[in-house]
Amino acid sequence: MLLGLTTYLLSDTVILGPSVAYDANWISGIEVIRLAYDAIRTGQCESVIVGTANLALNAEFQWLYSDMGLLSPDGSTKAFDVDAKGYTRSDGVVVLYIQKASDARRSYASIVNVETLFDGNREGNIQNLSVPNMVDFISKFYEKIDVKPEEVEFVETYGCGHKVTDEKELDALERAYCKKRNNLLLIGSVKTNTGHSEASAAMFSIAKVLIAMEQGIIPATIQFENANPNIKGLLNGNLQVVSKNRQWNPKYAAVNALGLNSYYGHLLLKANPQNKRSISEDIPKLVVASTRTEDGIKDILQQFKDKSTDVEFIQLSQDLFAMPILGHLYRGYTLVGADEPKHEVEV
Repeated sequence: MLLGLTTYLLSDTVILGPSVAYDANWISGIEVIRLAYDAIRTGQCESVIVGTANLALNAEFQWLYSDMGLLSPDGSTKAFDVDAKGYTRSDGVVVLYIQKASDARRSYASIVNVETLFDGNREGNIQNLSVPNMVDFISKFYEKIDVKPEEVEFVETYGCGHKVTDEKELDALERAYCKKRNNLLLIGSVKTNTGHSEASAAMFSIAKVLIAMEQGIIPATIQFENANPNIKGLLNGNLQVVSKNRQWNPKYAAVNALGLNSYYGHLLLKANPQNKRSISEDIPKLVVASTRTEDGIKDILQQFKDKSTDVEFIQLSQDLFAMPILGHLYRGYTLVGADEPKHEVEV
């Protein structure tokens, strides 16, 4: 019902097309991106808005996951660490806009490949992961593209702080990525910072990688002090946890996702490095904006002032506010580049 209402509200704009609600367990983010990627690639859609939401409100799931031994008793998520005791649940909402690179006015990264797989061919309960099957899935993932596993510099893992799951995941990643590798593979997990957002977990990981690519810094995987001795890749030097903020000149990064019932997802992103042009012009530029609150419009005008030489930001803002936006009752303008910037706000 909520999805239908959102589609109805967006239909008053230039956004038209089908809407789909999807539930794919903890890899929902990669699953909906796979659907969007295929829809754009086959010409069904020109662009797609994908989003995931998770609210940890149902106490029954808390009890269930606790009985399964998944949750951390102290509320911390210590992925890959010898003291890992599980994860803490968290809320999360993430929305991404995906379109063809040729149509994009701004691009954070390009999708090289994205795939998912439900692994029904295995033994054990729903928590049991098959390392050979996971390795086979990732190996076939790279057989379909022109990028080799050893070209990937960083993998954002599922890394949930559940010891057995972490051990099996990193065992599979080492086998898939380090067979012909001459340098170590950097890994991390955003769950140590945010907790496990379940339905939004994969999208949290993707957002982290996109921000890392944009900023040129891989954020630290916190709460990692002593490696789990059962994870061989951390002991032999094939894998390295980014435990401190690390400078990065990105090219390729992957996101690995796991579902509770042996549902695998893998996404490969290629960075789009941009050398922003900062210019200073003699003639001031008039820039306009609108929003729902007076504080909001003042904040936007201040951003124009702070980023007055960022041509990309100014142009994107002007394209955004070129059309009237429903509910934006506060409007304002400022002169960017003026010695004494003038700005006005009206309702």
